[in-house]
Amino acid sequence: MFQVGSVADERLRKNDLGLVGSRVVSTRDVMPWLQQAFETLNDGSTKTSSSVGQVSSGRLVSLKASLKKLYVHTLLTSISANVLVAVSYAIDAGPLDTRLYRGTETGVNWTGSADSVSDLLHDALAHIIKNIRADLMILCRAQKPA
Repeated sequence: MFQVGSVADERLRKNDLGLVGSRVVSTRDVMPWLQQAFETLNDGSTKTSSSVGQVSSGRLVSLKASLKKLYVHTLLTSISANVLVAVSYAIDAGPLDTRLYRGTETGVNWTGSADSVSDLLHDALAHIIKNIRADLMILCRAQKPA
């Protein structure tokens, strides 16, 4: 079993995402977007818990995530979205490991619209969530009681 603990934005410049052409890309708050992505980790094959008291058996794998980088940049004909998340894993509240996950997505720079930038960022984060899910499954299997 696993539990998603805190999800934090640790970037220094939280509103600035970079430049697309000569246009500044900014956002007000990425936390709802980030938290929603981490909520998708429960794919039905592994139970999640919102509190430690709800865990009935086995050892609990928990994670804390922090957004380290989130930016976009353009080249002549492409836009690249980049996301870097650090995840600290623990087993029964004892520290286990910290891993960095990088998601990148590059697309053709047809218009540089807000929607195209948003889609690239979503895809980059989805890549990270997929890798975290795979690591969680391995960690949870290793913690099942004998």
